[in-house]
Amino acid sequence: MSKEELEKRLRDQERSEIAEEMIAEVKDHPKSQPGVVAGGLDLRFYGTKHLGALALVAFDVENMSTATVDLEGPQVNLITASNNPKDRKKPLVKTEPVEVTQSVVSSKQLSPGERATCLVAFKPPMHDSDQQVVLSISNRAMADKPATYRLE
Repeated sequence: MSKEELEKRLRDQERSEIAEEMIAEVKDHPKSQPGVVAGGLDLRFYGTKHLGALALVAFDVENMSTATVDLEGPQVNLITASNNPKDRKKPLVKTEPVEVTQSVVSSKQLSPGERATCLVAFKPPMHDSDQQVVLSISNRAMADKPATYRLE
C-alpha cells in the first residue's frame, strides 16, 4: 500500500469517526428550542467541525405539520445577492450548489412530531463577504419553502 493510499484511509477513518460522534450528539442530546421553521419543518443546527478541506455539519429536522412528510436531501448552496437594483435583467439573488461529499439523514419520511438526525460533509467554497454559504432541507410537498440555515 502506498503512503498516499494509507493517508487517505486514515483521513476517511477519522472523518467517519467524527461524523459518528456528531450524529450521536444530535441523537442523544436533542434541542428543545425551535430552530429555523419553514415548509412544515423545524431545522435545528448543532455544530460544524472542520477536518482538513472538509466541513461537517450536524443538525436535526422535525416535522411540525399534521401530516407525514417526505424529506428532500439536504443541500448546501452559495448565495450571492446583487446590490444593483437598477439592473433588473439580472436576478437579485444567485444560487450555486456546493458539492456535498457525504449526506446522512436518519429517516426520509417523518410522521407529525418526528425528527431526523442529519449530517452533511462538504468542501466550503472560497467566497466574498457579500456571499453566504447556506444549508437547506425541504419537505418534498413544499419544496419551494425550504428550512434554511446560514453556515458562514
